[in-house]
Amino acid sequence: MPSWCPRVDIDKDRSRQWREQLLADVANRGGIWACGHFPPPSMGSISTDQGTRRWEPCG
Repeated sequence: MPSWCPRVDIDKDRSRQWREQLLADVANRGGIWACGHFPPPSMGSISTDQGTRRWEPCG
């Protein structure tokens, strides 16, 4: 979730904005993404449906 902030984020508002921007860009570009710090299924794509983003796992 883009709204979650780790304690190490110094500028939490800017960090949230960056994650929102990144997820929007990823959804618009399409493609397969790998998220190494998350449990399986950690490879997939992000789709947007009526303003809601969804993780679509590969496979």
